[in-house]
Amino acid sequence: MAAGEVGRRVDQPGDDQGTIRGRQGSVPEPVVALARDAGRMRPTASSAAPRSATPPGSMPPPGRTARAAAHASALSATVGFVPLHLTWAFGVPLFADERLFRAWYADGGAVYLAVLCAFAGLAAVLALATIAPWGQAFPRWVPAVSGRPVPRGLVVGCGFGVSALLFLYTAYAAVFVVVQADAADKIFSPWLVAYGVPQFLVWAYGLWAATRSYARRSLMRAAVVVSSAP
Repeated sequence: MAAGEVGRRVDQPGDDQGTIRGRQGSVPEPVVALARDAGRMRPTASSAAPRSATPPGSMPPPGRTARAAAHASALSATVGFVPLHLTWAFGVPLFADERLFRAWYADGGAVYLAVLCAFAGLAAVLALATIAPWGQAFPRWVPAVSGRPVPRGLVVGCGFGVSALLFLYTAYAAVFVVVQADAADKIFSPWLVAYGVPQFLVWAYGLWAATRSYARRSLMRAAVVVSSAP
């Protein structure tokens, strides 16, 4: 057979009807048809199942509102709260009655203020954790749990719990200032409430909104993991 006839279908005497002759011998036509159909049915990139926008095990990114709420809460906790309370923690009676402040400071006020500043710092970290990657997996520098997923209940529970505590403290502080308005033993100026209440509301509401977004997005992550399971 000539070289140009290799692979050409032939129907000559002596050949099996419906075969294709090639270099490696003849192949039955039904086999060739099946192979051709299989090639047509092979999935391609366009016909493959659509990929999810969120890889399995990851969390959808936070929206602009959640980011703004988390940053507002963190700034309120640090820039809005810490400087003034840290000034008091170092013994400076700013916006306070000096004599009453000194007595209160020596009677445990210094420790109380230091604890409040530490609490504010942790609350700021909590707010940022709702939008940062290390709110999903522990960073490498965290011993024992490095790289492991952050439990959803830890962030959600602490976020909602701290925000509720801040709301309650804000209400208590507002009522306390009104009740103590005419008291002679006021340590701090009652005008501080005009600054403190709005600052605490930003802190509390920002943390609540950021935690709410984290809770919803973490549920989406759980749904993606379940749906991608074999």
